[in-house]
Amino acid sequence: PHVYTASLRIQKSGFSMSSLDCWRTQYTTLLQIAWYCAQQPLRRSYKLQMIDRALRAASDILSSETTRVHNNTGSCIQWCLLWTQSAQQLYLDNRQSTHRKTCDLRHANSKRFFSVEHPHPLKTVKTALLDGMDYDTLTEWMESKGRAVIVTQDELAILPQLGEHRYEKLNIRYSRFDPGAVTRTR
Repeated sequence: PHVYTASLRIQKSGFSMSSLDCWRTQYTTLLQIAWYCAQQPLRRSYKLQMIDRALRAASDILSSETTRVHNNTGSCIQWCLLWTQSAQQLYLDNRQSTHRKTCDLRHANSKRFFSVEHPHPLKTVKTALLDGMDYDTLTEWMESKGRAVIVTQDELAILPQLGEHRYEKLNIRYSRFDPGAVTRTR
């Protein structure tokens, strides 16, 4: 009965299962949730927790342009579409039988070959949202700066943890790279 009731609610609200699978719809809904949470009369720390989860999920979806991505490092590496030049080369030099196996590769010290990084820290937009950023500015920021990039561990070690333009300062270049388009597995 619960599944039927939930299904009826979804149909009545105008959503269909295909709209639930549409990455753009899911991404937009998560931004709306983050903005809504920022407007509520809650302690700042509670708002921040909810905003963080919603924006990270939105960033994952935006970065991969799919709803197949899950909110964890392995899934983000598998589905993310922006990779640094070094990460692309490391991927090509160590290609395994499937895209997923290549993305899951680890060094002898158990660290992954690849990591997920944001050229523009999400902390910036989370703080601005808590300080009153309007919804249109939120969507503009996320569209222009909210995508994650796959980097190598060596790159991650030299990237300063805070600050804008750190990729440019370190001459780290990235571009769209989708080696798993044919071989991606869930």
